[in-house]
Amino acid sequence: MRGVRDDGRPLQIDREYLKLGMRGRSQEIATRELGLRLEPEVLYARERVIRKEQWTEIDRSLQRKADESGLVSYEQFQPRSDAARVRAEQDVARLQFLEGMGLAQRVGEASWKLSQDHERDLRERQISKDIIKSRARSQPRDVDHGLDRGFDRRRDHRG
Repeated sequence: MRGVRDDGRPLQIDREYLKLGMRGRSQEIATRELGLRLEPEVLYARERVIRKEQWTEIDRSLQRKADESGLVSYEQFQPRSDAARVRAEQDVARLQFLEGMGLAQRVGEASWKLSQDHERDLRERQISKDIIKSRARSQPRDVDHGLDRGFDRRRDHRG
């Protein structure tokens, strides 16, 4: 991000702050203003992104759970609540989806190794889809009036 300060000097914002700090700060402000999200809302939001080709909250959670080699394991997982069980099921469903994309590899009954580039790859896929969507939105929509003419001809033949 680039800019200029009031005194004319270049504005420099640390990349780490842009990547992580702004998100955290925004969440703090939203929580202060709106209150905490209810658990069902959080679980519903997580459910909607399991099969998305983009970097998600579930991916951030998996990244935190992964060890230094990228291994995420649910082999010994014992949920302490229904919500914890649902979160774990969502995590596993996401890992299976990532496995299908080649971004995770199953290494046990309930363990996966995340690819080293899974965050970068998911972010690139998201950017690519965003570009495609924005291009599609900016293209003029051509309407095929041929169907209308054919319909009109049939009507004319009927009298």
